[in-house]
Amino acid sequence: MEQTHLATDRSLSVQQVAARLGVTPVTVYRHLRRGTLPHFRFGGTLRVLETDLDAFIQRGRRHGVSPIPPERANVPTANTLPQRSRAWAELVRPSSWTASLVPVLLGTAIAWKDGHLNPILVGLALVGATLLHAATNVINELFDVRQGVDAVESAGGSKMVAQARLLPGEVYKGGLLLFGMAVLVGAYLATVRGYYIVLVGTAAVLAGYFYTAPPFHYKYRALGVPVVLVMMGPLMVLGTYFVMTGTVTAQAVLASIPVGVLVASIFHAKDIRDVENDARAGSTTLATLMGQRSAGRLYTVMTFGCYAITVLLVALRTLPAWSLITLLALLVAMPASLHMERGTRPQGGPTLALAAIDTATVRHHLLFGVLLSIAFVLQRATSSW
Repeated sequence: MEQTHLATDRSLSVQQVAARLGVTPVTVYRHLRRGTLPHFRFGGTLRVLETDLDAFIQRGRRHGVSPIPPERANVPTANTLPQRSRAWAELVRPSSWTASLVPVLLGTAIAWKDGHLNPILVGLALVGATLLHAATNVINELFDVRQGVDAVESAGGSKMVAQARLLPGEVYKGGLLLFGMAVLVGAYLATVRGYYIVLVGTAAVLAGYFYTAPPFHYKYRALGVPVVLVMMGPLMVLGTYFVMTGTVTAQAVLASIPVGVLVASIFHAKDIRDVENDARAGSTTLATLMGQRSAGRLYTVMTFGCYAITVLLVALRTLPAWSLITLLALLVAMPASLHMERGTRPQGGPTLALAAIDTATVRHHLLFGVLLSIAFVLQRATSSW
């Protein structure tokens, strides 16, 4: 049961309770959910009073048993169909899928401007991208928990694995199933357009799986942001464009760059938010290498750099003049950049200012990508004027 206490009360985090009891944080969290250990919320985290923990331990000793008996590792806390459905819906994180859908939208818009549009292929490209992103989210969360990056009280992830609502084994199998479904979609598209789609699809699956999975787990080696920039920018835009047209153009390549920079900024923002937790878990990211302040400056460069690239490409007549409507996305970019600047000040605590920085960056990427796609639609619509 949850209680309310003053901030001055002596309390312990879930990790501290786990250390005192000699169990894992997941085991402690199970008992908090069952109400066998009194707890309360403070600052958005679960806390246990030290006096309550001492009493809890003493009760166990009086009865001659361990205060927290060994858990059955094969019993998830989400054990009814509605609970499991909700847990899986949270695990795949639909709110993040726009990062994959925007490049597909842009590639489709450029192809339509060039006179190519097949609704069936567009639909399959969207389904394939969604399945691939969902699979990556599932496998990523599983190995983040195993690495110690995603804990019960950390900011990222859905917590479905960390809270034991779903079991690691079933999560892994579910992730592989989603990858398999994405491969089937890609295999059909390959029969339509040939070997190039096989290469793109294989690269996408490998990049998604090994983002956090061993032996490469390149996210933990400071390669996450640059790989994401390439994979979810140029590769996805060009892959979609190739599915529609059977070719690749310089305009499609260059138009994909600002979108790739912005999708990479989403992942960079998460790394900045989680820099302390990543460092404790031994995960190396650009943010842990650069330090939070310098990483924040890089985020600002990425945020506004996409506009500089767009304006330059318009000036060079590589992008349509309509592309300048992307400047409207500055209305979202500027507040996000201010939050980043405040959250990475040396004298201030970053938690509150950076708590929703990834969500703000996702909105920025979505708005910019949609506006850029609209620019190509407008170019074709006005070409006969």
